[in-house]
Amino acid sequence: MTADPSQKLAKIEKQLFDLASKKIESKSFQDSIDLLRICIDINEKKDCYLYSLGLSQQNIYLIDEAIQSFKKCLEFNPKHQNALNQLGYAYHQKKMINESIACYKKNIELHPNDHLSYYNLGLALHDSGKFQEAISSYNKAIQLKPNYEMCYEALGNLQQDMGLIQEAIFSYNKILEVNPKYENGYNCLANIYYKIGKVDEAISIFKQCIEVNPKHENTYINLGLTYKRKGMSEEALILFKRCLEINSRNEVAHYNIGLEYIHQGRVDEAILVFLKSLDLNPSYEECLNSLASAYEEKGMMEDAIETYQKCLQLNQNNEIALYNLGLIYKQQCQFSQSILYFKKCIQINPKDPDYYNGLGNSYRLNGQLDDSIQTILICVKLNPNDDSYHYNLGLAYYQKGCFLEASQYFSKSLEINPKDSQTLYHYGLCCYELEQLDKAVSAFVQSLEYDPKNENTYYNLGQAYYDQNKIEESIQCFKICLEINPNNSLYYNSLGLCFCQKGQLDEGIACFKKSLDINPSDENTLNNLGNTYRLKGNIEDSIKCYKVCLEINPRNDICHCNLGIAYFQKGIIEGAIQSYKKSLEINPKNEYSLYYLGLAFYEKGKFDDAILSYRQCLELNPQENLQNQFIGHEYREIGNLDQAIQSYKQFLQTNFQN
Repeated sequence: MTADPSQKLAKIEKQLFDLASKKIESKSFQDSIDLLRICIDINEKKDCYLYSLGLSQQNIYLIDEAIQSFKKCLEFNPKHQNALNQLGYAYHQKKMINESIACYKKNIELHPNDHLSYYNLGLALHDSGKFQEAISSYNKAIQLKPNYEMCYEALGNLQQDMGLIQEAIFSYNKILEVNPKYENGYNCLANIYYKIGKVDEAISIFKQCIEVNPKHENTYINLGLTYKRKGMSEEALILFKRCLEINSRNEVAHYNIGLEYIHQGRVDEAILVFLKSLDLNPSYEECLNSLASAYEEKGMMEDAIETYQKCLQLNQNNEIALYNLGLIYKQQCQFSQSILYFKKCIQINPKDPDYYNGLGNSYRLNGQLDDSIQTILICVKLNPNDDSYHYNLGLAYYQKGCFLEASQYFSKSLEINPKDSQTLYHYGLCCYELEQLDKAVSAFVQSLEYDPKNENTYYNLGQAYYDQNKIEESIQCFKICLEINPNNSLYYNSLGLCFCQKGQLDEGIACFKKSLDINPSDENTLNNLGNTYRLKGNIEDSIKCYKVCLEINPRNDICHCNLGIAYFQKGIIEGAIQSYKKSLEINPKNEYSLYYLGLAFYEKGKFDDAILSYRQCLELNPQENLQNQFIGHEYREIGNLDQAIQSYKQFLQTNFQN
């Protein structure tokens, strides 16, 4: 007698399903998935196969696949109680709270005495912020199942979120009254004691829980976190590792070990541990954020960006990922991207001043100064006691050229934090621009007390001393700059100017040459070297310097003017006139070119042209009266004595009125 093939297949099908069920019990979920897919190939309409497949997928965080399996199960059995509950839970995991609530309510409609549906509904309502409805749902679950430990736990958590601390403690104690061996009851009670400052009591309760169940993983994690918060990092690490001895697949333990490695500076090891945690739970948002942060610390910015993006795929409103992406893109000078992410942060949480600060700084760096100022002003309103917001507002005003407003905000920042070297430095820059040289010097000196190796501060202090005609002090500052950074051409150039100011022209020339050794294309240094050669009477070398400068930048009006002066001194008057005219083509408001052009015209006997040049010069700078003397000379030469006398009187009135 031959066996019926259908019976044989049914027997194989049952054996496969029984084996899959055992794999689920042993938490070998990938194996159970493989077996259940074979069962479904044999009989695709059997709801128990689809339900078990969804459950296995859910346990290894294949949430989208699990949702599809539960939905398929409900197509064949719309009243499947467990499938509805698990579908609701899967939606909850995806943060699709409305869909989750709808599933639980549907289940309650079909199964009004199902305590689990009321419990799950309470969890979803809690997360949606509907606290009173959540309490009602929990109470209904407890009414249906009076010794419902998990529901007392959830109720206590909700009460804690509502600030009802004593009520929460009552609920957690109720758990242990119902079941003295319920580990989560100890954990919840210990955690709330920790939060209200009773740390030793919390540790004692965690230890009681370990006595009740030495293999309860979460207790080791929670006790480890408590030790960590007390600064007992090594003890915490031991407990996290103990948890992994119990269950090597505990992603939370791996995650916390990774955090501890970060704290110890073991970033490479931390990255490996975070990756292990994410292998176990790819949807672990906190771990994704920490992994991305570790990548940042290692300078692996592309990996960091990719990891934050994965986090946003799970939760598009994850503020940490959005904010850090904004910071990374700002650091990479991709300001349109950073602005986009900071704006998203503000849409989610418009009360966090750091988000406005990030946005305002991105605007500033992108040259959108008015937007920057308006945005950072919001920071200051939200938190007027943060010195960094006043400082950043000062930077925006400084960059806009509003030095008075900038100085006011830097000053406010210094009221809050008087020892910040960068704020003192920028306050000094503002004072310098406002020609408040004593204040500038004072600010730079104070800044150097807190940051004594800052070459920029020494340089600007040297400039302020130079403008005060304190040449020795200026020289000392520039020499310190060169000790810190001997390869900066600007410092040699400034030192050279100081020596020239003291009349030490050879020392000045030596400095200018060193500057040009570092940067042969520096126009200012070439100009200064040319001027110094000219002062020494070395006109040929002077002209060579100016010509090299003009090869680098043919539109340098100052250099054209200086070349004209050199030609004039050499007696090449026509060449001088052409150089002055070229300077004025580039910059018609260069009063020095107009002045020296007048001298050249005078030398050529073109007195009308000379008078015109001097008059144009006086229009640009009415306070410069030397031209009146030369205009007087020109009028005298052409026989206009009345005009000559008038010009001489104006010159004498201004220069000798005291």
